[in-house]
Formats: sequence, structure tokens, C-alpha cells
Amino acid sequence: MTHPELVNLVLGIHSPILLACLAAYYRFGDHSGVQIRALESSKRAREKLKREISASLGDKLEPIFSDPGSIVQVTMLYGPDDKPYREVNVSPAGSEKYREAIFDFVLQDGDSMADYRDLHTLISTYMRWFKRRSWLIIALLIWQAIAVGTLLLVEKILAAWLPAPGIGLSLLPTGLIVTSCLVSLVALQHTANRIIDLRRKYDLS
Repeated sequence: MTHPELVNLVLGIHSPILLACLAAYYRFGDHSGVQIRALESSKRAREKLKREISASLGDKLEPIFSDPGSIVQVTMLYGPDDKPYREVNVSPAGSEKYREAIFDFVLQDGDSMADYRDLHTLISTYMRWFKRRSWLIIALLIWQAIAVGTLLLVEKILAAWLPAPGIGLSLLPTGLIVTSCLVSLVALQHTANRIIDLRRKYDLS
């Protein structure tokens, strides 16, 4: 392969990728886009699930705290009047009924609490991959602009020759960043699917 053919080949690879990066940045670089709105919607769904869990716990504890005087603690006293004991009203927290209510709540809503934890983790994971993909697109855009600009300036405008190995090696960072972008897309899609499954499970819209 002659030197001009190599330059044209590499330019033919970098140029479409540069255009694709511009389109991708326009599509995904806007932080008010569809994915951001979906992320905000998932956060609202997480808060809705948290309120439902809190309401369930409140329903379990309300009968106990609504009549705390019915739970007593027997305290032994030995005073001058020789009374053997007296009954003292105490907070229901720590009582047998309180522990039973908490136990029933865990049995009934344990899966919901685990799903809330998973939803919280998935949203955080989605945000990390979203930011990572955005920076990868920016990095790829900058590198393609540098590669295309250098080849056009040196080879086409100045009519000078760049070392052939250097021209070929310019594709190496491109391949690495493109691969990283694809990995981030797969991770984003997988995380989004798990979030959707949890939202559907609890009818969280």
C-alpha cells in the first residue's frame, strides 16, 4: 500500500467516526434529554417505593404507639411504706409487642426493602455509566478531530509526509475508545432493563 493510499484509508476511517461523534454528542450530550428525564422518573419511583415501605411500617406500629399506656413495666420497690412493687407506664419501644410488629413488618416487606436497595444501587450505577459514556464520547470526538485535522493539514495542505507507522497507530486510541463506548452502552442498557423490571413489579410510574 502506497503512502497516499494509507492516508486516504485512515482518513476514511477517522472522518465518519468524527461525524458519528458529533451526532452522538448532540444526541447524548444534552443533559435535559430523554435519558435524563427517564433517570429523574426512576428517582421519583424510588421515593414512591420508600414512602410505601414507610407507610407499611407505620401501619404495623400505629396500634402499639396509639395506646402506649397498655404496656407496663413492673419495678420492684422497697421503701418505708413497705410496698413490694408498683406499675410504671413506659414507651412501647423495646416491648414484646413492638418486637413482634417489627418482625411481622420484616416478613411482609423484606422483599420490598431489598428491592428498594437494589433500585437505589441501580440508579447510582446508571448515573455512573451515563457520565462515563458522555466523557468517552467527548474523548473520542477530540481525538478524531485531532487525527483528521493533523492528516488534512500535514498531508493534504502542506503536502508533507507523516511517518506511516504513526498514521496507522492513530487508529489504536480510536479502537480503544470505541470499544469502551460499546461496553458503556451495554452496561447502560442492562442497568436500565433492571430498573424497568423493578418499576413494573411495583407499578411505579
